[in-house]
Amino acid sequence: MDRNLKLGLLITGITVLLAGCVPTSELPTNGQGKGTESGITPAPEQEEVTPARLDCDAPTERAIRTTIGNQIDAFTQGDFEAAYDLAAPSFRQRVTLSYFEEIIRADYSMLLEASGFSMSVCLTNSTTTTAEALIKIRPLTGETNQLVYDLENTEEGWKIAGAMVANTPRTAT
Repeated sequence: MDRNLKLGLLITGITVLLAGCVPTSELPTNGQGKGTESGITPAPEQEEVTPARLDCDAPTERAIRTTIGNQIDAFTQGDFEAAYDLAAPSFRQRVTLSYFEEIIRADYSMLLEASGFSMSVCLTNSTTTTAEALIKIRPLTGETNQLVYDLENTEEGWKIAGAMVANTPRTAT
């Protein structure tokens, strides 16, 4: 998910929580029974403009596939330091190596026993500075999972800014 979108969602969530602290019955109305702080009907909300997402070109897709594959290989070998080195600087500023290992073991254990992966979607922004990839993890046994990876194009190449499970796991056949 785009960093600005995440920040926007966080701010919206906080605003909603704070707004919930005042019962609407105590707010003045605009004459139509709609509570507003000033009694004036607010202007209609404008849609937020989202940067265009484009399909990755072949070299970008190969580079992203290599980065994700190298990190999955590091996980399957238990080399959390090598996996952490493939994380984007913005991620490493927020998450320590020990916490990274804790997160993977607790919430992304499917990566520790992956037998491979496939990438079905790869999208970049118009300036090719960020990307998203949809990855299907093939386990040795058990359930397959899909993850959405967020990546950043750094001076060192593509680095992983985060990932989240995209579906409910299914048993591999």
